[in-house]
Amino acid sequence: MRPRFTLFDKNRLQTLLTVSLTRKSTTNTTASTIFAVSSGRPPSAIAVIRISGSKAGLCLSKMTGRNDPTPSKLFFTPIIDARTGELLDRAMAVWMPGPKTFTGEDCAELHVHGGPAVIESVISSLESVSDDCRPATAGEFTKRAFFNGKMDLTAIEGLSDLLRAETPSQRRLALLQADGDLRRFYEHLRGELITATAHLEAYLDFGEDDNIGDATLTNGTFLPFSEVNQSMRTWCRRDVTLAY
Repeated sequence: MRPRFTLFDKNRLQTLLTVSLTRKSTTNTTASTIFAVSSGRPPSAIAVIRISGSKAGLCLSKMTGRNDPTPSKLFFTPIIDARTGELLDRAMAVWMPGPKTFTGEDCAELHVHGGPAVIESVISSLESVSDDCRPATAGEFTKRAFFNGKMDLTAIEGLSDLLRAETPSQRRLALLQADGDLRRFYEHLRGELITATAHLEAYLDFGEDDNIGDATLTNGTFLPFSEVNQSMRTWCRRDVTLAY
């Protein structure tokens, strides 16, 4: 008997298939360089402007006048307008070459003062560096991290929960998922299902063999489903905790 899918199941399945195919076919060789304020709304003491893409190094060089910064080390620098050379701010900056970055691409950050005028002038200057440089869309850094294999869907969901966490229990649960707790369970479950499939195929081919008993087949087949049920109860409780 063929399994029946609800409309929700079909839509979810289609989404997963589309994401999987897109992830396999997407590369970062033609992607534009993006930038955005990643530290919250101004005004603030500090505003972190994150840059990601193949032109991140060029952006950093044009904005600071530095061509050889030490990777992953903050340095104090004047921030200058890439078009006119005008001093915009004095701030900290950092260069992070890919692929060992959040997005998997070359990245840079400018830690400027968080006044609206400072931020607007820096953003405007970054846009002028190259035709490939543009402001990031909502969630685009995380999207690139996913497409470049730096995060999976469970980690992205955990990160979203972590950003919305308001209590210590919410923070702990969200951090577990962001760190791969749910992904590791799915990987374990996948192994169990592969083993169950092997047991079933062996039973169909060699069912008369005394070495393959009904107990082996039953235990090997239903154990993964028992673990799924337990996991669903656990994560349903988690969702209730995050909601309230």
